[in-house]
Amino acid sequence: MSAAQFNAISKVVRGHKTDIAVSDVWAEIHEETSLGARIGKRLVFTTEDIDSLRQYAKYLTNLDPLFQDLSGNRVEVAAKTGNEKFGNELVFGRMVVMATLGNSSIPLQSGESARAPANVLMSTHLDRIDLDRLQSQKLLILENGTTIQHCEKLVLPESWCDVLVVYRGHGENVPHVDTLIRNQPSETLAFLGDFDPAGIDIATRHGKGVLLIPDLAVIASFDAAALAKISQREVFNRHHVSFRRLKARSTEASWQAMLSYMDQRQIAIMEEHTASKRLPLVVGPAIPPLQSENAINK
Repeated sequence: MSAAQFNAISKVVRGHKTDIAVSDVWAEIHEETSLGARIGKRLVFTTEDIDSLRQYAKYLTNLDPLFQDLSGNRVEVAAKTGNEKFGNELVFGRMVVMATLGNSSIPLQSGESARAPANVLMSTHLDRIDLDRLQSQKLLILENGTTIQHCEKLVLPESWCDVLVVYRGHGENVPHVDTLIRNQPSETLAFLGDFDPAGIDIATRHGKGVLLIPDLAVIASFDAAALAKISQREVFNRHHVSFRRLKARSTEASWQAMLSYMDQRQIAIMEEHTASKRLPLVVGPAIPPLQSENAINK
């Protein structure tokens, strides 16, 4: 029995559900047990069926689905049952992935600080990072997981060369990176993503910190043919909704100037191109504060 099957049975047993949709998981359970009557795309259970499902799960796992589930990673699940493979979390799903550039380090709760050699990534659980000590050093959030693997290629502004780089994450580790962002002062927090309306829109969702962007003076020196090698006009044109939203976010001069230039040349430079082409980065506009009704993760 898989963790998904056990947890599906647990939901039916706890909620005493007598009618459910036939998912792939439930199709497997029904084939194995013949419990429930299949009517079209639904499974209908009697009270006896539900009790039999409970006993079936107990027999295979030594856990009672009425009171227990199989959520968690393999270590946590191994504490509940003898089979650690029931764990349904990704092995590194809750780890914060980081790289140390320049003289930066990862401040740990143990009082130590960890640094990695060039081209080496480090990962750890959020609760092992000393968030208070982290506030005193600069933190750069990268949107793309590929870029952090090559972050030594980023041509950072001199004031941001000593920086702890953190991958924004996806799935299970996103909330942990969100906690880092909420805890970090704006003056030591920066974001780097795709330099297009959608990328900037994503980077500004926390309403704090600054953007690191390609040096527009360098971009201005590119003719149309050179720009086409690093920028994707068709991508820019797909993000008109994000662009309008960004234009309305702030009337600050540098913010509007950045967007106007992006619009004028229809720029969409992917984060990977920024690294691979070694485009010089500069400190861009401060990210506008969020309106209270749009605040994220208060």
